[in-house]
Amino acid sequence: MPVMRRGPVPGSEWTDLVTLIGYDASIALQFEQDITVDGSTVKVFRYEVSAKDEICRLRVTRLFHREWKGSPPCGGVIWTNQQFRILRITKEMLVPPGTGLKKFRVVVQYGWWGERLVPVKMYLESTSSDGSSQVSTATFDNYREFETSSRLVWETR
Repeated sequence: MPVMRRGPVPGSEWTDLVTLIGYDASIALQFEQDITVDGSTVKVFRYEVSAKDEICRLRVTRLFHREWKGSPPCGGVIWTNQQFRILRITKEMLVPPGTGLKKFRVVVQYGWWGERLVPVKMYLESTSSDGSSQVSTATFDNYREFETSSRLVWETR
């Protein structure tokens, strides 16, 4: 994702969000509802995390190469299929004053590549404290599978 001179610094949200939601037992998911998307039933969950949990991390570049790093409160929505495989995750952060940002939002959409669930789109939106907005999008495509093998040979002398 492109990095602006000022604003949030994109990172590995495409993988961090799945790990955060899928493996961190301290995050409570609240079931919201079932919806229909493209003829399939999707389960919708909501989550919220406080700043003291230090789970949602953010780095913001500011003027003169200064940075703000921290863990603001965040929350979002998760869509899963009937087997609870994550299809879409949103994360919205309320950034503290003094960072230059008001809000930061990430949406990652996942899709099927063969039998694997992989990221297919990512959308980042930030709102600066002056009211201006920045939007970045990324599309993950052209996936390929590679295979390798190795052999260890021990030589004695």
